[in-house]
Amino acid sequence: AVMVADTGRRIIYANRSAVRLFENAEGDIREQLPTFAAAKLIGANLEDFHAHPQHQAELLDGLDGAHKADMELGSRSIRILANPVIDEAGQRLGTAVEWRDRTDEVAVEQEIDSLVVAASRGDLARRIALDGKQGFFRELGVGFNALLDQLSGVFTDIASVMRRLADGDLSGNGRLP
Repeated sequence: AVMVADTGRRIIYANRSAVRLFENAEGDIREQLPTFAAAKLIGANLEDFHAHPQHQAELLDGLDGAHKADMELGSRSIRILANPVIDEAGQRLGTAVEWRDRTDEVAVEQEIDSLVVAASRGDLARRIALDGKQGFFRELGVGFNALLDQLSGVFTDIASVMRRLADGDLSGNGRLP
């Protein structure tokens, strides 16, 4: 999803992916920016997407290389990559901005983080919910859940052996696999 803005930071081009991203996210974006309209991207100002427009204007005007930032627009997690557009003579023509909706990625990252914290505290019962996940995120969830199943099984086996040892059973019956 790419858009290009002129030196006044006015959007002069948005590809189909950018338009689609903003159409799909319009309701969420309006939570934070009530006047946002995806149908009015062309002609809008890049700083309209920022809670602190003056800061955004200064950042874009001083841009001399790639700038990556993560931002929240409503309930969406968006990553932007902004680059200055410079002609052969070194004259600044504007800014190209790539937008990526990372909402699903961030949700999975947070889910995994909470499972890792729970596991580090000894809670191996929690799992990643697979409902609604597809492709890479589903495979990641399946693999992570299998890892937790494996760990849980190992700790169950160790606990069983330790219980038998505590009871004085040194027979070796029920050895670990």
